[in-house]
Amino acid sequence: MNTPGGSVQPELSVSMAGQVPKHQRVQEIVSTLKADVIERKLPSQDRLRNLEELKVYSREAQGCEPIYTLEGIRTLCTLAFDDTSHYEVSREALRCLANSLLLSAPSRQTLIDLGYADKASDRLISGKLDDEFLLGRILLLLTYAKLDITGLVRGHDLAANMNSAVRRHSTRCSNRKEGENPWDPMEELALTEILKLMYNITHFAPDFAGSFEESIPHILNILTAAKLASPPLQPPVTWMINAIANLQFAGNKCHLFPEDNPKRHISKLIEILDGSLHKENLEVDAKHAFDDEGSVLLGVMGNMYQVATPEVKAYMRQKLLPTAVERDKPLGRGKTLSARLLNLTTEALAPKARVVTGRLLFELSDLNPGKFITNVGYGYASGFLMSNGIPVPTEALDKTVELNGTPINPVTGQTLEAEERDQKPLSEMTDEEKMREAEKLFVLFERLKKTGVVNVKNPVEAAVEGGRFQEMD
Repeated sequence: MNTPGGSVQPELSVSMAGQVPKHQRVQEIVSTLKADVIERKLPSQDRLRNLEELKVYSREAQGCEPIYTLEGIRTLCTLAFDDTSHYEVSREALRCLANSLLLSAPSRQTLIDLGYADKASDRLISGKLDDEFLLGRILLLLTYAKLDITGLVRGHDLAANMNSAVRRHSTRCSNRKEGENPWDPMEELALTEILKLMYNITHFAPDFAGSFEESIPHILNILTAAKLASPPLQPPVTWMINAIANLQFAGNKCHLFPEDNPKRHISKLIEILDGSLHKENLEVDAKHAFDDEGSVLLGVMGNMYQVATPEVKAYMRQKLLPTAVERDKPLGRGKTLSARLLNLTTEALAPKARVVTGRLLFELSDLNPGKFITNVGYGYASGFLMSNGIPVPTEALDKTVELNGTPINPVTGQTLEAEERDQKPLSEMTDEEKMREAEKLFVLFERLKKTGVVNVKNPVEAAVEGGRFQEMD
């Protein structure tokens, strides 16, 4: 998590004021501000200068113990929330608090116990981006303490104020001219904190997920207008997807699939998925990162499919399932999105995404195991079906299985015509062609073993171990 106020060089034990130890200087500032809260003798500019200095110190925990005390947090909260007539002073106090709560977990509960979580929620109604960022960050950190989310949502309009903030971002997005820079840096930071907070609230208090449903069209509007980086699954895109992942889609069909362009939002999600699964974005290290963010994206797409119109469902099947052209070869070959999705179902380095991908493909097959096998081939379908205890219909593996009137091999998904065209009698095969057939068999058995459900001995492996596999020159 980035620290508010930007990054600075690590603090040494010496303060900005000279050779005074940092801890001593921090104590002096806290004592000065504490006295001023009672006496109100400092000019606003002196109060501001003290807070600006304290803000720099607060970026490193060492030497900042005086801030983390009850009186230190109380003093900052008083300056931040109780007197907002001097906005710059209040904002600097908020920055000091955001830094302190990030670095000192006990300080979060101190702020809550002092009753200032309520005031943070109330003030979130402000339309200022600085306020939105800082208050969003503070409230986000408080969700990791004993925060009364119910009281904030019902008594202090937390959900309503957050929905208003998201709506403001959506309006700004819609009002931008074509070619204009899509993100003001502070706007992106503010939106990110609100989206993180939304995710945490719906995660820790799922009963309030319905309170944020009105933000769904606005988040999707911002997401659809966003220019994608490479790889696409990075902030703020990931936080938009995470924010809607816990929300209910059933009552929001008109927002998910706008009447003027029902495919608008799902096509953007497919674009993000496609870009994320490009080879250059999915090297070994990236697969671990994709496993977290990609599994959320795939889950959101599956949830959207469940409530989609027939037109959108057909569009998703067209984009995500193998095409007739791909069936000229065993499925999973090539660089198409559907081939990459099939390979993801066997990816050992992405265990969460592997499961969610299988579920998505099963949903695209209308939860019908026979149709699922026909769509993706038994080699890819078997692991998901077995691990979920779904019986395999015997007719699904019959040689007479057809797809749109074309007979196919139910195991590989290849059309029988193409399979027969590619196959030769063993006696007519060259040594190289025999090796390729052995490799196909090896890959099929290894795929079954990766599922963890079927413990089979690869016949090629057995041949090597038994000395029946001769090395060629």
